[in-house]
Amino acid sequence: MATYVTDAHIGSVARALPFSLTDVEQVNSLFARWEQTSDPAAGWAVEVWTYCYLWRYVGTRLSGTRDRSALDADVLFETTYERVLRGMSTIASADRYAHWVSVVCRNTYLNFLRSRQQAVHEPLDEQPSAPVDPTADMHMIQLMDALSAAIARLPSFLSTVARMRYVDNKSYLEIGHATGKSLPVVRAYVHRATVRLRQDARLLRAIG
Repeated sequence: MATYVTDAHIGSVARALPFSLTDVEQVNSLFARWEQTSDPAAGWAVEVWTYCYLWRYVGTRLSGTRDRSALDADVLFETTYERVLRGMSTIASADRYAHWVSVVCRNTYLNFLRSRQQAVHEPLDEQPSAPVDPTADMHMIQLMDALSAAIARLPSFLSTVARMRYVDNKSYLEIGHATGKSLPVVRAYVHRATVRLRQDARLLRAIG
């Protein structure tokens, strides 16, 4: 299986959990506790379970596809994980968390397959070219300056990962290697930084 994360790695991470990856009742219970009380221990267990479950799902699905690559696996994992993070607050019933995650995994994977099929069958010379806008580059520079300033206003532990992610365009894996943080921690930090950036009044004014 050509992925950045091996089954052995997933297994070693999963051993930190006090329950198995298949124990959905336990993870649902912990998610409910985390949602109701913000218990950090419950939140940590949910994040570790989610990380392991998503990688196991991605690896299982891509192991049977042709022309699979580590890049495909990383892109699919990151897309799925970001959708899980964005949707956590919308879950109607906390005791259905594990089922909800599995649905997100399935839908994201199906979308991923459709996008690859479209890219393969659409001739390159038929793709429309974007018109040249002489002001676009300057506007982008202004937005990047505003983003950099907003990132600098974050707490240092968040600004480091946010700058690497949004300015340097580093992958979660590269950020983890550079900072010495585990992937679940990196993803949690990026998510927290993203929430704060979306609430930054000066950045919102710059975006317009």
